[in-house]
Amino acid sequence: MLKEKNLKRSTVDTIITNYWRRQFFGKIVYQAPRLKLMVKDDLEEDEQLMTLVLPEGNKQIVINRQLMNSLETEDLRQYDFDKIIDFFEQIGVFLHGGDYLFYVDEEQQTVLKELAIPSNIRVLTAADAVHFSAFEQAATPNDWDDASVALDHWLVYGAFEDGKLVAVASMYPWNDEFQIADIGVLTRSEYRSKGYAYLVVQAAAQAALKMGYQPQYRCQLDNGASIALAKKLKLTLFGEWNIVTPSVTGEDNTVMRTVTSFAHELIRMADEDLFARERLMAEGKLSGGYHPEMEAVHRTNAARLRQIIKTIGYPSISKVGAKASDDAWLIVQHAIGEPDFMLDCYEKMLSCRDDLNPANIAYLYDRIQVFKEKPQRYGTQFLEGGIIYPVEDKERLNVERARMNLPALTAQEIKAIAAIDQIDALNQDEGYVVWKKKVGWI
Repeated sequence: MLKEKNLKRSTVDTIITNYWRRQFFGKIVYQAPRLKLMVKDDLEEDEQLMTLVLPEGNKQIVINRQLMNSLETEDLRQYDFDKIIDFFEQIGVFLHGGDYLFYVDEEQQTVLKELAIPSNIRVLTAADAVHFSAFEQAATPNDWDDASVALDHWLVYGAFEDGKLVAVASMYPWNDEFQIADIGVLTRSEYRSKGYAYLVVQAAAQAALKMGYQPQYRCQLDNGASIALAKKLKLTLFGEWNIVTPSVTGEDNTVMRTVTSFAHELIRMADEDLFARERLMAEGKLSGGYHPEMEAVHRTNAARLRQIIKTIGYPSISKVGAKASDDAWLIVQHAIGEPDFMLDCYEKMLSCRDDLNPANIAYLYDRIQVFKEKPQRYGTQFLEGGIIYPVEDKERLNVERARMNLPALTAQEIKAIAAIDQIDALNQDEGYVVWKKKVGWI
């Protein structure tokens, strides 16, 4: 479980609580058990709607006067939190996508202040521009969108391995009056799972504390890796914060497309994928490797799905419906030229696994493993001739399949599965190997 704030508030708790209380301080226009709706006249258009959900379940919504006027004819007694948000979506006002808010409690601050920072973790300055540029170029667009790091931030720390910058944590003052500093972190994909993100965040947080600032760590609700990092750092969960998406504000006053239209768009993209595949197959053009037209469809769909995820998070069943959620998975499953995108989506799917078809998670895991030349777990991927690609554990295969709502295989099918020691022999196609290296699978 995520660590939550203690009932007995410390000085740190009070600072964090008072800051966020001010952001949501306004005239209460509707109140129900565990719900407050407030109007705040000085909210700018880019913050005209904000929500805060606390760990104990209390929910707060703050809106500006214009949005309050749109509710004048509504009987709010019939509304709960979700219905209020749905109402605003119907008039074209959308939330950007929630963030978990974490902070460092007094106990962990004491630990951090005394922590010895390894010699390969140091402050980055303008003199590190070459290192940072190489780091930036190595990041995928998806990673860069999810992170919030910059060399010109207020406080920047980097981790080095063999002279190469492999992870960065940067901070900027979130609020000077309350002395809160927000932190972002990014690790190069090939150096993940080595603890670098943990170390650079510790170093940056320690420096901020010594300067009198309270570190604040935010991450999207479906970012499993960032949530795991917060747990490892023993950060305290303050709540879930959400704010109006920038897409619905601005000079052109563009109306945000509804979640329903996202669902229709996902279905359309998947249909286009399958139509192109069927046409190329009928023309006999899919037997000579990855066809450029098929690849173009996959990359276009992946780019659009990346934008949708940025707006609403991963398209789970509760967000877009079962059909569109399945089609989002299909788009990911076919984005074979973008390993980082597939891996990132897999992590996002794990974070909302209770709101997805579990078979989709199984298929994606297996596909990733096969491209990485590793045994699969659920037996969903096949070799030419209908033989199942090697699996991690034949004995547990049907147990694992049952967990993911996949039908059991017969004893004969399991016996025919290729052995793990055959994987190298199964990956001898020179053109295939060159392609996997080119796109980054191996």
